[in-house]
Amino acid sequence: MREVVSHDRLDLGPVGIDDHFFDIGGHSILAAHLAVRLEQALGRAVAVRLIFEAPTVRMLAARLSEATGAGEEMPALTVADRSRPLPASLEQERMWLLNELHGGVPLYNEGLPLLLRGPVDTGALVRTVQDLLDRYEVLRTRIVHDAQGLWQQIDPPGSLRVAFEDWSGEGEAAEVLLQRAGARATALLAERYDLSRSHPCRALVIRLSAEAHLWCLATHHIVGDNWSLSHVMPADFFALYRAHASGVAPSLPVIRLHYADYAAWQHGAAMQARREGQLAYWVDHLSGVPSAVDLPSDRPRPAVRSHAGGRVVAARLSAEEWRAVERWAVRHDATPFMVFQTALACALHRVTGSDDIVIGTPHVTKPHADLWPEFGYFGNTLALRTRLSGEETFGAVFERVRTETFAAFQHQDVPFEAVVEALGVRSTNYTPLFQVLLVMHAYLDRRAFEGEAFRFEVLGERPAVAKYDLGIDVNPGASGVEISIEYARDMFDEATVLRLGSIYRRLLLAAITAPETAVHALPVLKESERTAVVSGFNATAVAYPRDLTVVDLFEAQVVRTPDAVAVVDGEQQVSYGALASASRRLGRYLLGLGIGPETVVGVCVDRSVALIEALLGVFQAGGGYLPLDPEYPAERLGFMLADATAPVVITTQAHAAHLAAALAAGKVATRLVVLDDAATVAATAALSDAPLDDAERPSPLTADSLAYVIYTSGSTGRPKGVMIGHRELANYIHFAQQTFATAGSEIVLHRTTIGFDYSAEELWWSLSFGHRVVVAGEEIAADPLRLEQLCARTGVTTMVIVPPLLASLLEAGIPATLPALRQILCGGQALPADLVARHAGQLATLRLVNHYGPTEATINVTQQTVSLAKPAGAASVAIGGPIANTQVYVVDGWLEPQPIGVAGELLIGGVQVGRGYLGAAGPDGGTVRGGPVLGGGGSAAVPDGGLGALASGRDAGVPGPRRPAGQDPRHAG
Repeated sequence: MREVVSHDRLDLGPVGIDDHFFDIGGHSILAAHLAVRLEQALGRAVAVRLIFEAPTVRMLAARLSEATGAGEEMPALTVADRSRPLPASLEQERMWLLNELHGGVPLYNEGLPLLLRGPVDTGALVRTVQDLLDRYEVLRTRIVHDAQGLWQQIDPPGSLRVAFEDWSGEGEAAEVLLQRAGARATALLAERYDLSRSHPCRALVIRLSAEAHLWCLATHHIVGDNWSLSHVMPADFFALYRAHASGVAPSLPVIRLHYADYAAWQHGAAMQARREGQLAYWVDHLSGVPSAVDLPSDRPRPAVRSHAGGRVVAARLSAEEWRAVERWAVRHDATPFMVFQTALACALHRVTGSDDIVIGTPHVTKPHADLWPEFGYFGNTLALRTRLSGEETFGAVFERVRTETFAAFQHQDVPFEAVVEALGVRSTNYTPLFQVLLVMHAYLDRRAFEGEAFRFEVLGERPAVAKYDLGIDVNPGASGVEISIEYARDMFDEATVLRLGSIYRRLLLAAITAPETAVHALPVLKESERTAVVSGFNATAVAYPRDLTVVDLFEAQVVRTPDAVAVVDGEQQVSYGALASASRRLGRYLLGLGIGPETVVGVCVDRSVALIEALLGVFQAGGGYLPLDPEYPAERLGFMLADATAPVVITTQAHAAHLAAALAAGKVATRLVVLDDAATVAATAALSDAPLDDAERPSPLTADSLAYVIYTSGSTGRPKGVMIGHRELANYIHFAQQTFATAGSEIVLHRTTIGFDYSAEELWWSLSFGHRVVVAGEEIAADPLRLEQLCARTGVTTMVIVPPLLASLLEAGIPATLPALRQILCGGQALPADLVARHAGQLATLRLVNHYGPTEATINVTQQTVSLAKPAGAASVAIGGPIANTQVYVVDGWLEPQPIGVAGELLIGGVQVGRGYLGAAGPDGGTVRGGPVLGGGGSAAVPDGGLGALASGRDAGVPGPRRPAGQDPRHAG
């Protein structure tokens, strides 16, 4: 046991019979080594799992004496017949195929670019490197292919030569030489390999000075793995160098079994039968896995991967924290890898919402003790599946991970490619079965790389490529653990990867401290981050007319500018004073019909001055209007009127018959008020046009009173009437005035159908602050060219439109023909980023605002001025940050705030949240609700049914979510 572990832990002292294998530095690779050593000594099979179940000498002896530690007998591994063709190993077959598929990308180029500092015997160094090339025959092996398959062509010692260059006499400064040497090493590591014609290894030694040498060993993964480079080669290197530097003949242990022997053994009938038996496990274990994990990326996964990659140290554990992980693993008869694996599965569950996580990992295995001194690519890639829920504790998930990881190790002989083939899962834009790789490197004692008089540094960089979406490397050492992440630049920015690393570290340490904690309760945010996403991003409190109604704001404007034009409808222009007079008379008429505060009045009138007078008339009486689109089927209109129990519906002769049919369909006893009927005209004309007050209303009209009821689309079920009060409407129109009034008085286009709440933005912001409303009738609103003519004739400065209309206007070049147009407020659907980027020239003179809000909130809850530069890979424009007196949270299924960049459900709080659903008990019968993230502030919160994620910058706000096909685009922002 000591001999096996001391390979990694050079300072390991005596090992007692009760010392725990994993506590003294053992890990899964060394456990496999110990098992094969025991097999060799005892002459019978020893299961690797036995080392985990009996991790001390005393326990091992007891189990072995009981004959309970026997594993399935492995086929004998012997020296291959070199007189016959030598097959490529299963690992080599996979690497050869990948090299053919991605030959132009150095995906699997490996190597060590090392700078040796200190007095080095140059000749001894060159001879040492040459001896390594001669010792490991796999480095001199070409892979040739014919109709029967792939074969190893092993070239004789001396056929692969180390390249030596002496730069020490070139007279350049040391810094310049180092830069040149680093660039040379980087280029060497990135060179393409033709595996059938050239050796899969290149060796270079450059003498920079007497005190500095570059040694770069570049290999293709087909002949070497990290274990070989970092744990097999160093001991041989130093033994050889010391001998050559001392002038004595090197004497290394003979390698009894070579890589070619291992490959031939794999292809034997016994191993083929063994793999066939194991394949059923993988098919059963991995059937039905998600095709790809939806990681919190900056950009959607592209249709075809470029493999452009980056790498960053994303987290670190101190020596004490690393020791805590080791101790926790020891207490649970496991390895640190299993702890890191469980924590990663939990972290991925938290940031993706998926209950089915698959993580890939390379697993090194050498089935015979005589293979441990050999260099080569020994191992397989295992797809480790973890199904979990947020309610489970970390400890419970860990126990399942531990069990299933053991099972994976017991079925490790099936090549990953064979598993993929059996399951039939392939794609061009993601790797099969898993997209996140976890590599737990063995503890590396740095003294293994220390010579007597020189030290090693890394000089040069490995190719900037990404094999997977994320590749996580856990590197333990004497000072702790470094967690570096290789990431696909197609999808991620470095800042996002750093945040993910921070989440991983935080969750891991919290989990081993309190493993009884439910996975959903493990912290993913540090306190300052939580404060930022809960409070900092939502610091939107501003003063607004909280005790005023829209009627109050409108009447105040009438007093200020009674003669100013309020509405333009074709050739008709109506002043603020005239609009007030007409609405007051209608308000008194409605009061005579029993209308007052909290009474719902249906309004079914085409866009016109008459519509605006009708809506204001309802407000004057104190009622709340129910917008009824004349284009709606009679059945829907009847349902809405019946559901809202509206005693009165206002319409015109053009729609009276349609409304009568709707009332009959809904069996509603509702009175029709036909505005252009002679009797109605005469009755309203006879009434006073003086301002109304609460003395005339049956109860006071206050900021808490109902302003309007607007129905959801019903696309996800029965339509619901959402109640919006005057206070929330007053907050929004005050925000709009502060934000969208660009140059004093605005001329605002009114083209939105009355059943869509953007009509309220067009009307009540404009009429509360002295702006002019230009009405676009039905025929004009549907025709971009006629709309252009209207806007040009009336000098429209602001329009509120949906993205499809924006696209039509831009494609026709219309905004450029409207010199008065200053801003476009866009919303209602996702705003395509490429639309904005494609027409940046036309939009350059305009202010384009993207805003968003669900029906359950008042018009909009987020907004931002759009940058005309398209973010790389972004599908839609971000919907911005919360507006005044509004909070927007991105939460998980437990209403806990998500980290920046992590998708979740949008939860909206603050003044903008509506009063709830019409007729529901309480705020909304349990759908509009408060949540723990609100901090008890008393405001309601509504989940909008859509997904989102907080962007990294306050101004960037909440991006539109990556929504599934068929989801209501309004929820995508």
